[in-house]
Amino acid sequence: DRDTDVWYQPMDYSSAQYRVNNNNSVRKYITMCTAAPYKGLHTFIEIAKKMPDQQFLIVGRSNPEYFGVDIKQIPNLSVWGSVDPSRFLEETNILLAPAVWHEPFGRTPLEAMANGIPVIASAVGGLPEAVGDAGLLVYDYLSPEAWVTSIRNMLNNAGLRNYFIDKGHIQCRKFSKEKLMPYLYKTID
Repeated sequence: DRDTDVWYQPMDYSSAQYRVNNNNSVRKYITMCTAAPYKGLHTFIEIAKKMPDQQFLIVGRSNPEYFGVDIKQIPNLSVWGSVDPSRFLEETNILLAPAVWHEPFGRTPLEAMANGIPVIASAVGGLPEAVGDAGLLVYDYLSPEAWVTSIRNMLNNAGLRNYFIDKGHIQCRKFSKEKLMPYLYKTID
């Protein structure tokens, strides 16, 4: 019977680490962060196999080979490991968040949205709250086919893509430090 407040991590989108060149001509990858099974690694690998006409990228901690994935067998998949977010965001065309666990919150989708990158995420855990109506949510998130359909919709429909880019700019501001810090200071007093 206690009142509670949810404190979101305030996002600082002005940081040079997250600001990228918005020249869409260099955005070629469908990207996933953190190569781990709970982040949807195996689903992501199956998506890449089903879409040999697209370039896929895994960034962040861990390596698919630690989990028995032979990336040499997937010619359209690159793995960069840990790099500055601005480096991979600059070349990301669509960000996937194919988590298969109850992700507490979706920081990377918000960073992508702040940079005009459309997001497709699992409808699980805190991802739907972070993404809101500013990205595509995949309810059948264990199905690579469901992901492929969503990706193709985003790639083949410029109106849909632009809609989610515009909505993403609005959604990410809900979690900006400018929006959240006054609220946090108020609840501390």
